[in-house]
Amino acid sequence: MTSQPNRKIKTVQRVFDIIDFLHENGQSKLSTIAEEVGLARSTTHDYLQTFRSLGLIKQDEDGYYLSLRILRYGGQARRRHAVYEESMPEINRLTNKLRTTVSEHGLTSHLAILEGDEVFLVDFSKTDWEISTGNYSGGDVDIHSSELGKAILAHVNEDHLDSILSNSNFEPITKKTITDKRIYREELEDVLDRGYAINDEEEFSHIKGIGLPIVFEDNVLGSISVSGPKAGIEQNQEEILELLHATVENIELRLEHH
Repeated sequence: MTSQPNRKIKTVQRVFDIIDFLHENGQSKLSTIAEEVGLARSTTHDYLQTFRSLGLIKQDEDGYYLSLRILRYGGQARRRHAVYEESMPEINRLTNKLRTTVSEHGLTSHLAILEGDEVFLVDFSKTDWEISTGNYSGGDVDIHSSELGKAILAHVNEDHLDSILSNSNFEPITKKTITDKRIYREELEDVLDRGYAINDEEEFSHIKGIGLPIVFEDNVLGSISVSGPKAGIEQNQEEILELLHATVENIELRLEHH
């Protein structure tokens, strides 16, 4: 009997539905989880207790939440990418320089990695934690609205770009989000001309980001960026760009010696 490549095993799908829900929403009650993943309370309870016995989740009076054991799997995946290992020390150094030379408040440095047709935010660091922009490690990057996605896609070949865009939903996030793929392609050409990508309130109002690609041996591996309050980013844009360029150069040098 031949296997069916697109056949899904429902049990496995439900496992990841629950894990994804807890990842995105944090600690939650049984009734909430059951409702959101579309399962009976009794079935959801059985899944959760199995996860609990495996040490993947914890439970207290406020509900269920992912345990630190889950980091073991994500950490292993991240360590497979040399770009992660060599980039994060430089990302943290970038954040420290931003904190001391630009602003102590509201700036975030990001690292994204391209894997197949998807871009993932693998890590980030902040000058402080006063401003939240919904970041979490391992999250999908909205390629059409983020500086991280634009910086990467501007440097992939045409066939790869077609593949990525054909599977992307250009849904509006703010009033400034690009929702037209033709206009988005024009934006990517501008990124190449400028040498860097911009997210001008396209994900969050009053937040601007500047991103640069990480290119090694003629292949784009990922991108880095700095985002924060729009006024502060624009006031210090030249200095931020200098720091970003220096960071990318250091990352690419580290990759040569990895």
